[in-house]
Amino acid sequence: MAGMRVAELAAQCLRIRAAALAAFGQTEHEDRQLWDDVMTVPARAWELFLETEQYVAPLVGRLQHAGVLGSMPVDVASVLEKRRRHETVRALRARAQLTEIGAAAQERGWSVIVLKGGRAVLEDTSAACPLFDLDLLLPPEHLTEFVAWLDSRRSSVAATPSTHHLETRYVDGALPVEVHRTIYPDGGAVPDHVWTGAVRLPDGLLGLSPVEHTWHILHHATVSHVGRRGRLRDLELISQGLQTCSASERGALQERTVVAGYADSLSGFLRMAEEATAGESVEDRFELMAFTRYVTYCTIRQSGWHRPTARALAEWVFAMQAGREERERVWQRGADRRSPRPIVRAVIGKVDRVSPRLGGFLERSTRRIYRVVLGLLAWSAALWIRWAKRHATTRDFS
Repeated sequence: MAGMRVAELAAQCLRIRAAALAAFGQTEHEDRQLWDDVMTVPARAWELFLETEQYVAPLVGRLQHAGVLGSMPVDVASVLEKRRRHETVRALRARAQLTEIGAAAQERGWSVIVLKGGRAVLEDTSAACPLFDLDLLLPPEHLTEFVAWLDSRRSSVAATPSTHHLETRYVDGALPVEVHRTIYPDGGAVPDHVWTGAVRLPDGLLGLSPVEHTWHILHHATVSHVGRRGRLRDLELISQGLQTCSASERGALQERTVVAGYADSLSGFLRMAEEATAGESVEDRFELMAFTRYVTYCTIRQSGWHRPTARALAEWVFAMQAGREERERVWQRGADRRSPRPIVRAVIGKVDRVSPRLGGFLERSTRRIYRVVLGLLAWSAALWIRWAKRHATTRDFS
Protein backbone atom coordinates (compact mmCIF):
# COMPACT_ATOMS: atom_id res chain seq x y z
CA MET A 1 0.00 0.00 0.00
CA ALA A 2 2.79 2.38 0.95
CA GLY A 3 4.50 1.53 -2.32
CA MET A 4 1.46 2.54 -4.35
CA ARG A 5 1.23 5.83 -2.44
CA VAL A 6 4.80 6.55 -3.52
CA ALA A 7 3.92 5.57 -7.10
CA GLU A 8 0.89 7.87 -7.06
CA LEU A 9 3.08 10.73 -5.80
CA ALA A 10 5.55 9.99 -8.61
CA ALA A 11 2.68 10.05 -11.11
CA GLN A 12 1.76 13.53 -9.86
CA CYS A 13 5.37 14.58 -10.48
CA LEU A 14 5.06 13.33 -14.05
CA ARG A 15 2.11 15.70 -14.51
CA ILE A 16 4.31 18.66 -13.49
CA ARG A 17 7.10 17.39 -15.72
CA ALA A 18 4.75 17.06 -18.69
CA ALA A 19 3.56 20.63 -18.21
CA ALA A 20 7.14 21.93 -17.93
CA LEU A 21 8.18 20.18 -21.14
CA ALA A 22 5.07 21.21 -23.06
CA ALA A 23 5.50 24.84 -21.95
CA PHE A 24 8.52 25.24 -24.22
CA GLY A 25 6.21 25.32 -27.24
CA GLN A 26 3.13 27.14 -25.93
CA THR A 27 1.76 30.61 -26.48
CA GLU A 28 1.10 32.66 -23.34
CA HIS A 29 -2.62 31.79 -23.34
CA GLU A 30 -1.97 28.08 -23.91
CA ASP A 31 0.79 28.21 -21.30
CA ARG A 32 -1.62 29.42 -18.62
CA GLN A 33 -4.08 26.64 -19.44
CA LEU A 34 -1.24 24.15 -19.29
CA TRP A 35 -0.29 25.14 -15.74
CA ASP A 36 -3.93 25.37 -14.65
CA ASP A 37 -4.06 21.62 -15.23
CA VAL A 38 -1.51 20.97 -12.44
CA MET A 39 -2.94 23.37 -9.86
CA THR A 40 -4.42 20.41 -8.00
CA VAL A 41 -1.06 18.66 -7.61
CA PRO A 42 -0.25 18.57 -3.87
CA ALA A 43 2.72 20.38 -2.34
CA ARG A 44 4.40 17.05 -1.47
CA ALA A 45 4.61 16.22 -5.17
CA TRP A 46 6.05 19.65 -5.99
CA GLU A 47 8.71 19.14 -3.31
CA LEU A 48 9.63 15.74 -4.74
CA PHE A 49 9.66 17.12 -8.28
CA LEU A 50 11.95 20.04 -7.38
CA GLU A 51 14.27 17.81 -5.36
CA THR A 52 14.76 15.26 -8.13
CA GLU A 53 14.62 17.44 -11.24
CA GLN A 54 16.67 20.27 -9.65
CA TYR A 55 14.68 22.73 -11.75
CA VAL A 56 13.77 25.81 -9.72
CA ALA A 57 14.63 29.22 -11.23
CA PRO A 58 13.60 28.32 -14.83
CA LEU A 59 10.36 26.79 -13.54
CA VAL A 60 9.47 29.85 -11.45
CA GLY A 61 10.26 32.01 -14.49
CA ARG A 62 7.88 30.00 -16.67
CA LEU A 63 5.13 30.20 -14.06
CA GLN A 64 5.59 33.97 -13.86
CA HIS A 65 5.53 34.26 -17.66
CA ALA A 66 2.27 32.30 -17.76
CA GLY A 67 0.79 34.60 -15.09
CA VAL A 68 -0.13 31.72 -12.79
CA LEU A 69 2.46 32.02 -10.02
CA GLY A 70 0.20 34.26 -7.94
CA SER A 71 -2.67 31.82 -8.34
CA MET A 72 -0.80 28.79 -7.01
CA PRO A 73 -2.13 27.18 -3.81
CA VAL A 74 -0.51 28.75 -0.74
CA ASP A 75 1.43 25.65 0.29
CA VAL A 76 2.73 25.09 -3.26
CA ALA A 77 3.74 28.76 -3.60
CA SER A 78 5.56 28.46 -0.26
CA VAL A 79 7.51 25.41 -1.49
CA LEU A 80 8.51 27.19 -4.70
CA GLU A 81 9.54 30.39 -2.91
CA LYS A 82 11.56 28.55 -0.28
CA ARG A 83 13.48 26.59 -2.91
CA ARG A 84 13.98 29.67 -5.06
CA ARG A 85 15.44 31.66 -2.16
CA HIS A 86 17.70 28.77 -1.18
CA GLU A 87 19.05 28.36 -4.71
CA THR A 88 19.50 32.11 -5.17
CA VAL A 89 21.63 32.32 -2.03
CA ARG A 90 23.67 29.33 -3.19
CA ALA A 91 24.14 30.86 -6.66
CA LEU A 92 25.28 34.19 -5.19
CA ARG A 93 27.70 32.37 -2.92
CA ALA A 94 29.08 30.45 -5.89
CA ARG A 95 29.39 33.67 -7.88
CA ALA A 96 31.43 35.31 -5.10
CA GLN A 97 33.58 32.20 -4.84
CA LEU A 98 34.27 32.19 -8.57
CA THR A 99 35.11 35.90 -8.47
CA GLU A 100 37.74 35.17 -5.81
CA ILE A 101 39.16 32.27 -7.82
CA GLY A 102 39.20 34.43 -10.95
CA ALA A 103 41.13 37.19 -9.17
CA ALA A 104 43.74 34.68 -8.00
CA ALA A 105 43.93 33.19 -11.51
CA GLN A 106 44.58 36.59 -13.09
CA GLU A 107 47.19 37.48 -10.49
CA ARG A 108 49.10 34.21 -10.85
CA GLY A 109 48.53 33.52 -14.55
CA TRP A 110 46.48 30.35 -14.13
CA SER A 111 44.18 29.04 -16.84
CA VAL A 112 41.00 28.03 -15.02
CA ILE A 113 38.11 26.60 -17.05
CA VAL A 114 34.74 26.60 -15.27
CA LEU A 115 32.73 23.51 -16.15
CA LYS A 116 29.00 22.70 -16.27
CA GLY A 117 26.66 24.53 -13.89
CA GLY A 118 29.33 26.89 -12.57
CA ARG A 119 29.53 28.49 -15.98
CA ALA A 120 25.78 29.17 -15.94
CA VAL A 121 26.20 30.99 -12.62
CA LEU A 122 28.91 33.19 -14.11
CA GLU A 123 26.84 34.05 -17.16
CA ASP A 124 23.47 34.66 -15.44
CA THR A 125 23.21 34.23 -11.66
CA SER A 126 19.47 34.94 -11.57
CA ALA A 127 18.58 32.11 -13.97
CA ALA A 128 21.17 29.58 -12.81
CA CYS A 129 20.19 25.99 -12.08
CA PRO A 130 20.87 24.47 -8.64
CA LEU A 131 24.57 24.12 -7.94
CA PHE A 132 26.18 21.78 -5.42
CA ASP A 133 29.87 22.15 -6.19
CA LEU A 134 32.25 23.93 -8.53
CA ASP A 135 33.98 21.91 -11.24
CA LEU A 136 37.20 23.50 -12.48
CA LEU A 137 39.61 22.27 -15.14
CA LEU A 138 43.28 23.31 -15.04
CA PRO A 139 46.28 22.36 -17.18
CA PRO A 140 48.88 20.10 -15.51
CA GLU A 141 51.38 22.95 -15.05
CA HIS A 142 48.92 24.93 -12.91
CA LEU A 143 47.34 22.12 -10.89
CA THR A 144 49.80 21.89 -7.99
CA GLU A 145 49.96 25.63 -7.36
CA PHE A 146 46.20 26.05 -7.59
CA VAL A 147 45.51 23.18 -5.18
CA ALA A 148 48.04 24.62 -2.74
CA TRP A 149 46.22 27.96 -2.93
CA LEU A 150 42.89 26.25 -2.32
CA ASP A 151 44.28 24.39 0.68
CA SER A 152 45.60 27.66 2.08
CA ARG A 153 41.97 28.82 2.19
CA ARG A 154 41.41 26.40 5.08
CA SER A 155 39.92 23.72 2.86
CA SER A 156 39.53 20.12 3.95
CA VAL A 157 39.87 17.12 1.67
CA ALA A 158 37.19 14.43 1.42
CA ALA A 159 36.26 11.61 -0.93
CA THR A 160 38.72 9.62 -2.96
CA PRO A 161 40.06 11.00 -6.24
CA SER A 162 38.73 9.67 -9.52
CA THR A 163 40.37 9.10 -12.87
CA HIS A 164 39.50 12.64 -13.96
CA HIS A 165 39.55 14.83 -10.84
CA LEU A 166 41.44 15.23 -7.57
CA GLU A 167 39.97 14.84 -4.08
CA THR A 168 37.07 17.20 -3.45
CA ARG A 169 38.06 20.33 -1.52
CA TYR A 170 35.63 21.64 1.09
CA VAL A 171 35.97 25.25 2.22
CA ASP A 172 34.02 26.62 5.18
CA GLY A 173 31.08 28.73 4.04
CA ALA A 174 31.62 27.94 0.36
CA LEU A 175 30.72 25.30 -2.19
CA PRO A 176 32.95 22.22 -2.52
CA VAL A 177 35.48 22.41 -5.35
CA GLU A 178 36.40 19.55 -7.70
CA VAL A 179 39.66 20.23 -9.49
CA HIS A 180 39.70 18.30 -12.76
CA ARG A 181 42.76 16.94 -14.49
CA THR A 182 40.66 16.17 -17.56
CA ILE A 183 37.08 16.32 -18.81
CA TYR A 184 37.09 12.68 -19.87
CA PRO A 185 35.83 10.00 -17.41
CA ASP A 186 38.49 7.53 -18.55
CA GLY A 187 41.25 9.96 -17.56
CA GLY A 188 42.39 10.68 -21.12
CA ALA A 189 44.50 13.79 -21.65
CA VAL A 190 42.82 17.01 -22.73
CA PRO A 191 43.80 17.70 -26.37
CA ASP A 192 45.34 21.04 -27.33
CA HIS A 193 42.28 22.17 -29.29
CA VAL A 194 40.23 22.24 -26.07
CA TRP A 195 42.65 24.74 -24.50
CA THR A 196 43.09 26.86 -27.61
CA GLY A 197 39.33 26.90 -28.21
CA ALA A 198 38.48 28.02 -24.66
CA VAL A 199 36.35 31.17 -24.44
CA ARG A 200 36.69 34.03 -21.98
CA LEU A 201 34.18 34.31 -19.16
CA PRO A 202 33.72 37.08 -16.58
CA ASP A 203 36.29 37.61 -13.80
CA GLY A 204 39.27 36.30 -15.75
CA LEU A 205 37.95 32.75 -15.96
CA LEU A 206 37.57 30.53 -19.01
CA GLY A 207 34.95 28.18 -20.44
CA LEU A 208 35.01 25.34 -22.93
CA SER A 209 34.08 26.20 -26.51
CA PRO A 210 30.31 26.05 -27.14
CA VAL A 211 30.41 22.60 -28.71
CA GLU A 212 32.76 21.12 -26.08
CA HIS A 213 30.76 22.68 -23.24
CA THR A 214 27.46 21.32 -24.54
CA TRP A 215 28.91 17.88 -25.26
CA HIS A 216 30.51 17.68 -21.83
CA ILE A 217 27.18 18.30 -20.05
CA LEU A 218 25.28 15.97 -22.41
CA HIS A 219 27.74 13.10 -21.94
CA HIS A 220 28.01 13.66 -18.18
CA ALA A 221 24.24 13.61 -17.67
CA THR A 222 23.65 10.65 -20.00
CA VAL A 223 26.61 8.30 -19.68
CA SER A 224 28.44 9.21 -16.46
CA HIS A 225 25.18 9.47 -14.47
CA VAL A 226 22.56 7.21 -15.99
CA GLY A 227 19.90 8.24 -13.46
CA ARG A 228 20.05 11.83 -14.70
CA ARG A 229 18.94 11.06 -18.24
CA GLY A 230 16.21 13.51 -19.16
CA ARG A 231 16.52 15.48 -15.91
CA LEU A 232 15.20 19.00 -16.42
CA ARG A 233 18.18 20.73 -14.80
CA ASP A 234 20.49 19.13 -17.34
CA LEU A 235 18.02 19.74 -20.17
CA GLU A 236 18.12 23.44 -19.30
CA LEU A 237 21.94 23.51 -19.26
CA ILE A 238 22.23 21.59 -22.55
CA SER A 239 19.66 23.92 -24.14
CA GLN A 240 21.63 26.96 -22.97
CA GLY A 241 24.74 25.45 -24.52
CA LEU A 242 22.98 24.76 -27.81
CA GLN A 243 21.92 28.39 -28.05
CA THR A 244 25.59 29.39 -28.28
CA CYS A 245 26.42 26.78 -30.96
CA SER A 246 26.45 27.50 -34.67
CA ALA A 247 24.59 25.31 -37.16
CA SER A 248 27.80 23.44 -38.03
CA GLU A 249 28.58 22.89 -34.34
CA ARG A 250 25.11 21.47 -33.77
CA GLY A 251 25.73 19.11 -36.67
CA ALA A 252 29.02 18.07 -35.06
CA LEU A 253 27.19 17.30 -31.81
CA GLN A 254 24.70 15.10 -33.65
CA GLU A 255 27.57 13.22 -35.29
CA ARG A 256 29.23 12.64 -31.92
CA THR A 257 26.11 11.03 -30.50
CA VAL A 258 26.24 8.42 -33.25
CA VAL A 259 29.84 7.32 -32.72
CA ALA A 260 30.28 7.79 -28.96
CA GLY A 261 28.29 4.78 -27.73
CA TYR A 262 24.89 5.00 -26.01
CA ALA A 263 23.72 6.60 -29.25
CA ASP A 264 19.98 6.28 -28.57
CA SER A 265 20.19 7.95 -25.16
CA LEU A 266 22.61 10.68 -26.24
CA SER A 267 20.69 11.53 -29.40
CA GLY A 268 17.37 11.39 -27.54
CA PHE A 269 18.51 13.84 -24.87
CA LEU A 270 20.10 16.09 -27.48
CA ARG A 271 16.88 16.07 -29.50
CA MET A 272 14.92 17.15 -26.41
CA ALA A 273 17.31 20.09 -25.99
CA GLU A 274 16.95 20.98 -29.67
CA GLU A 275 13.17 21.04 -29.32
CA ALA A 276 13.43 23.22 -26.20
CA THR A 277 15.83 25.62 -27.93
CA ALA A 278 13.52 25.86 -30.94
CA GLY A 279 10.55 26.76 -28.74
CA GLU A 280 8.75 23.50 -29.47
CA SER A 281 6.84 21.26 -27.09
CA VAL A 282 9.44 18.77 -25.86
CA GLU A 283 8.71 15.08 -26.29
CA ASP A 284 9.57 13.21 -23.10
CA ARG A 285 11.92 10.43 -24.17
CA PHE A 286 12.88 9.56 -20.58
CA GLU A 287 9.53 9.39 -18.80
CA LEU A 288 10.29 5.98 -17.29
CA MET A 289 13.65 7.18 -16.00
CA ALA A 290 12.00 10.24 -14.47
CA PHE A 291 9.36 8.08 -12.76
CA THR A 292 12.15 5.82 -11.48
CA ARG A 293 13.96 8.86 -10.05
CA TYR A 294 10.87 9.96 -8.14
CA VAL A 295 10.19 6.50 -6.71
CA THR A 296 13.85 5.85 -5.92
CA TYR A 297 14.24 9.11 -4.04
CA CYS A 298 11.24 8.31 -1.83
CA THR A 299 11.93 4.65 -1.15
CA ILE A 300 15.73 4.39 -1.13
CA ARG A 301 17.29 7.75 -0.35
CA GLN A 302 14.83 8.48 2.46
CA SER A 303 14.65 4.94 3.81
CA GLY A 304 17.47 5.23 6.33
CA TRP A 305 19.49 2.57 4.51
CA HIS A 306 23.27 2.50 4.73
CA ARG A 307 24.09 5.34 2.34
CA PRO A 308 26.71 3.62 0.10
CA THR A 309 24.42 0.59 -0.21
CA ALA A 310 21.45 2.79 -1.10
CA ARG A 311 23.51 4.67 -3.68
CA ALA A 312 24.74 1.43 -5.24
CA LEU A 313 21.24 -0.03 -5.35
CA ALA A 314 19.87 3.14 -6.98
CA GLU A 315 22.63 2.92 -9.60
CA TRP A 316 21.64 -0.66 -10.38
CA VAL A 317 17.92 0.17 -10.57
CA PHE A 318 18.62 2.95 -13.07
CA ALA A 319 20.80 0.57 -15.09
CA MET A 320 17.99 -1.99 -15.22
CA GLN A 321 15.68 0.67 -16.68
CA ALA A 322 18.30 2.03 -19.10
CA GLY A 323 18.68 -1.07 -21.25
CA ARG A 324 21.00 -3.98 -21.94
CA GLU A 325 24.14 -1.93 -22.59
CA GLU A 326 23.95 -0.20 -19.24
CA ARG A 327 23.01 -3.41 -17.40
CA GLU A 328 26.11 -5.10 -18.74
CA ARG A 329 28.28 -2.14 -17.79
CA VAL A 330 27.06 -1.97 -14.20
CA TRP A 331 27.41 -5.76 -13.86
CA GLN A 332 31.03 -5.65 -14.99
CA ARG A 333 31.78 -2.67 -12.78
CA GLY A 334 30.24 -4.52 -9.84
CA ALA A 335 32.91 -7.22 -10.12
CA ASP A 336 35.48 -4.73 -8.82
CA ARG A 337 33.29 -3.20 -6.10
CA ARG A 338 33.90 -4.17 -2.50
CA SER A 339 31.16 -4.40 0.09
CA PRO A 340 30.49 -0.88 1.44
CA ARG A 341 29.94 -2.27 4.94
CA PRO A 342 32.96 -1.40 7.15
CA ILE A 343 32.33 -4.40 9.40
CA VAL A 344 32.57 -6.78 6.43
CA ARG A 345 35.83 -5.21 5.26
CA ALA A 346 37.20 -5.31 8.80
CA VAL A 347 36.49 -9.04 9.16
CA ILE A 348 38.06 -9.82 5.79
CA GLY A 349 41.09 -7.70 6.72
CA LYS A 350 41.62 -9.68 9.94
CA VAL A 351 41.32 -13.01 8.13
CA ASP A 352 43.70 -11.80 5.40
CA ARG A 353 46.40 -10.97 7.97
CA VAL A 354 46.21 -14.52 9.32
CA SER A 355 45.73 -16.30 5.99
CA PRO A 356 46.10 -14.23 2.79
CA ARG A 357 44.78 -17.12 0.73
CA LEU A 358 41.58 -17.44 2.80
CA GLY A 359 41.27 -13.65 2.95
CA GLY A 360 41.45 -13.44 -0.84
CA PHE A 361 38.81 -16.14 -1.16
CA LEU A 362 36.47 -14.28 1.22
CA GLU A 363 37.04 -11.00 -0.63
CA ARG A 364 36.16 -12.54 -4.00
CA SER A 365 33.17 -14.37 -2.55
CA THR A 366 31.68 -11.30 -0.85
CA ARG A 367 32.06 -9.31 -4.07
CA ARG A 368 30.18 -11.97 -6.01
CA ILE A 369 27.45 -12.23 -3.37
CA TYR A 370 27.16 -8.45 -3.11
CA ARG A 371 26.80 -8.15 -6.89
CA VAL A 372 24.22 -10.92 -7.18
CA VAL A 373 22.12 -9.59 -4.28
CA LEU A 374 22.20 -6.05 -5.65
CA GLY A 375 21.28 -7.32 -9.10
CA LEU A 376 18.30 -9.31 -7.83
CA LEU A 377 17.04 -6.43 -5.67
CA ALA A 378 17.47 -3.93 -8.50
CA TRP A 379 15.76 -6.16 -11.07
CA SER A 380 12.80 -6.73 -8.75
CA ALA A 381 12.55 -2.99 -8.02
CA ALA A 382 12.77 -2.09 -11.72
CA LEU A 383 10.00 -4.51 -12.64
CA TRP A 384 7.77 -3.22 -9.83
CA ILE A 385 8.40 0.41 -10.89
CA ARG A 386 7.36 -0.39 -14.45
CA TRP A 387 4.18 -2.07 -13.19
CA ALA A 388 3.46 0.76 -10.74
CA LYS A 389 3.92 3.39 -13.44
CA ARG A 390 1.34 1.74 -15.68
CA HIS A 391 -1.19 1.62 -12.88
CA ALA A 392 -0.49 4.96 -11.19
CA THR A 393 -0.42 7.05 -14.38
CA THR A 394 -3.82 5.78 -15.51
CA ARG A 395 -5.55 7.10 -12.39
CA ASP A 396 -7.45 10.39 -12.38
CA PHE A 397 -5.93 12.71 -9.74
CA SER A 398 -8.01 15.77 -10.55
